[in-house]
Amino acid sequence: MPKVLIFTEDPQLFLLLRHLLAVEGFEAELSAGIDADIATEIESERAPPVLLLDKTGDRFAEFLRFEEFVPGIPSVLLARADMRDETEIYDRFDLILKWPFEPLVLLRFLQQQRTGLNPQNEPGSTQTVLTYYDLLLHRPQFRVFRDGHNIDLTPLQFRLLETLMEKPEVVWNRQDLIDVVWVNGANVEPRTVDIHIGHLRRALADYGPNLIRTVHARGYALDQSAEPWP
Repeated sequence: MPKVLIFTEDPQLFLLLRHLLAVEGFEAELSAGIDADIATEIESERAPPVLLLDKTGDRFAEFLRFEEFVPGIPSVLLARADMRDETEIYDRFDLILKWPFEPLVLLRFLQQQRTGLNPQNEPGSTQTVLTYYDLLLHRPQFRVFRDGHNIDLTPLQFRLLETLMEKPEVVWNRQDLIDVVWVNGANVEPRTVDIHIGHLRRALADYGPNLIRTVHARGYALDQSAEPWP
């Protein structure tokens, strides 16, 4: 299980992060510092842990020791205050989350570290988690989140969104969607695809703008700049 080492003086924050990360398959460990023995243990692990630093109190000394013992460790900063005058500190981290931070962004970053993939989904991939804009689709749990909110979808709507998210750069025509989404070559009319796309748009609309673009005479594609609907 991938590990996240958390530096924080806020026990409530640690407990919340531990629960959130456990749900997504990550192990959270409260860390007080590092020495040569801990560094050796980290280096022996198959996948390096991710360091998460909560900017409360003076904890940068411990972080610098991590850099000294384990250079290049993936790192995240929870910035609770304005740090415009601390550009050098900003540059040391792979991800900066300003308070109050968005958990979905943190989960995306951790998933990328776990899979070694780029932020964009690779065509034909077997990722357990797909992301696009503010959407996160978790295949094993059959769950979809938008901007951190759980979205209830029917199995068909889930498969439809999953197909669009697998190849967000592709404009899917209706017949191709029928072939992929509907089971056992079901006899489905193209108009049926339009109806279910409408249902999917409606389900996603509670927490953000339309993300499904209609391409006249072609089909549908994900597009964060799609026209408002309806």
